[in-house]
Amino acid sequence: EQVEEILRKSGKVPPVRAPCVPTRKDGSKSEKKMLSDDVKDYLKNWMLSPEHCDHPYPCPEEKAQIMADTGISFSEMNNWFVNNRKRFWLTEVKPRIPEIKQAHRMKMMKQSYAACNAKNEES
Repeated sequence: EQVEEILRKSGKVPPVRAPCVPTRKDGSKSEKKMLSDDVKDYLKNWMLSPEHCDHPYPCPEEKAQIMADTGISFSEMNNWFVNNRKRFWLTEVKPRIPEIKQAHRMKMMKQSYAACNAKNEES
């Protein structure tokens, strides 16, 4: 409800998606809608980002943005987060949060160092 209110106030309306053709991996038809690989990648990247990996619970504004960016419904997004926090985050991510954050800090330091060196070489 909060997400829908935020969308109305901001004037953002989630994009219309092409109809989902429900299929299973074996090609047979299914009643279950499956999220596209692009949407799953977007959601995983959000969950694994340094600012969210230790608390993968989007606030109402973030939910509105996720829905607008991916075109998925509130229930599809909510179900994905509930399922992936249980199946993936608790077992694979939570135990490695310090390692993930350290890797991100190292990446940022390397980028900063490279930018500094490039600037010094120009001078």
